[in-house]
Amino acid sequence: MRILIVEDEKKTGTHLRKGLSEAGFISDLADNGEDGLDAASTIAYELIILDVMLPRRDGLSVSHVCEATGIRRPSSCSPRETRSRIE
Repeated sequence: MRILIVEDEKKTGTHLRKGLSEAGFISDLADNGEDGLDAASTIAYELIILDVMLPRRDGLSVSHVCEATGIRRPSSCSPRETRSRIE
């Protein structure tokens, strides 16, 4: 399974990628929304782990563009940032 991680906190992204690798998954890491969107539109990922608060394009925008352009991959957003954006 190939997974895209879109996370601007370098330490968090590195830990996620390391853990996924140890579990046998292949993952790519993008550190901003634009790069994440480019990667998602280029490679067929089975899962996208998407932070909401990102530089250059926020995660919700990335998710909406993916959906609107037919990039339909299961995704997971960081709940902490999602809650704060909703409130």
